[in-house]
This record gives sequence, structure tokens and C-alpha cells, in this order.
Amino acid sequence: MIVGAGPAGLTAATYLARYHRQILIVDAGRSRARWIPVSHNCPGFPFGVAGNQLLAYFRAQAAHYGTPVREAEVVAVERDAERFILHTAAEAIAARTVLVASGIVDTLPDAPDSDVAIASGALRLCAVCDGYEARDEAIAVHGPMEEALGHARFLRTFSARVTVVGLPGEVTTSQQIAEGATIG
Repeated sequence: MIVGAGPAGLTAATYLARYHRQILIVDAGRSRARWIPVSHNCPGFPFGVAGNQLLAYFRAQAAHYGTPVREAEVVAVERDAERFILHTAAEAIAARTVLVASGIVDTLPDAPDSDVAIASGALRLCAVCDGYEARDEAIAVHGPMEEALGHARFLRTFSARVTVVGLPGEVTTSQQIAEGATIG
């Protein structure tokens, strides 16, 4: 059983199917990759690829090897003596092995039309995935200060204009500022 049909889950499914393993993917349909307007972060796409298109390619390849996908959200997992029991709203599914590739859930800023900003590339969610896409632009990193500073340091390899915008009430030190990010 694979929980999640983002890039990691679908890649695992393709390999396991090619190894003649009997598998089932259970996916809630909320892969973070679906929001990527264009990324140059995936080998094989030198001119970039949109997240939904990338997911479609991964799904097609897994499907080519007969990998079934069940659209559901796993809400609980139990273990008995011999197997795992995965519960969805509609059923319980038994599996000998479970690979969890559920990804992460982003906490979006409290701003109107965040989904529109993501679709246009104005709001990005992953420094590793999106740093190249924002190269040489003014970049603002928003989030808890320690985390935002780490991302800002990384993003300085793509742009000299990186500003950290912490959460309301957070305080930073001059040493943190000196280590590579301006504070906004």
C-alpha cells in the first residue's frame, strides 16, 4: 500500500510495479505539486514543467504498469499481528506493508486569493523547488523566524535581494541579520 500519489508515491509505485509487487495507491488528491506553475527542478524537463502535467506523466507511467489508484483519504492506520489496516471514510484496507508518501501540508499566509498567487508564481511554497524560478528577483520569505532565516540563507544563492518577514511579534538578533538575510 502506498499512501499518497505525489511525485514520491507515484515513483515508488512505478518501481514496485516493475518489480512485480502487488500494490495499491490511496490518494486524497491534494499533492503539493499540483500548485507548481512551472518548475525546472525535475530532470527530463529542460524547459520546465507544470506541476499538474508532471503528476499526469507520473500517473500515466504508474498506470502503464497496472498500478491501481483509489481516491480516498487515509484517516487512521492500525496494526494487528500480521498486517496494517488503513481506514478511509468508506472502507478498511489491509496491507502487509505501507509506504507513506503523503508529503507535507503548507500553512498559507492569511491573505485573500492565495491560490491565485500560487498559480501565477507570485507566491511560492518551497525554497528548494522554487528558488531557481525566482532567481535574481526580490524574494520575501514569510514564516516562523528560525525557519524563514534558514530558507532565506538558501535563497541567497539565487538572489541578492532576500527579505525575511517573520510572524507578528517575533524578534530577531543582529547576528541573524548578519548571517545573510535582511529583515522586513
